[in-house]
Amino acid sequence: MRRKEWIKEWIKGHRHLPGRGFIRELNRRLVGHYNYYGLRSNEQVLHSFYQWAISCAFKWLNRRGGKRSSFTWAQFNRAQKRLDVVFPRTTERQREHVAFT
Repeated sequence: MRRKEWIKEWIKGHRHLPGRGFIRELNRRLVGHYNYYGLRSNEQVLHSFYQWAISCAFKWLNRRGGKRSSFTWAQFNRAQKRLDVVFPRTTERQREHVAFT
């Protein structure tokens, strides 16, 4: 299963978790993705994955029952900042150059 499909299925299956618990577990998955794919030349792809995961979480968290949506984008963005969703970062370290003599 591709990474995006796996994250989407996890979000769908765990949207019942309370806000902090959901974000904590989502952060674990995002950090794992950033650690694995966090090469210096891959920043754009990491940011794209982050944006996709956030929009997927917004979609599925708004389907938690009832006819009224749970969040507007403004409310969701405030909650996302308050709950500290992990922003993408590169994890590859710059190599030291060794001068040969």
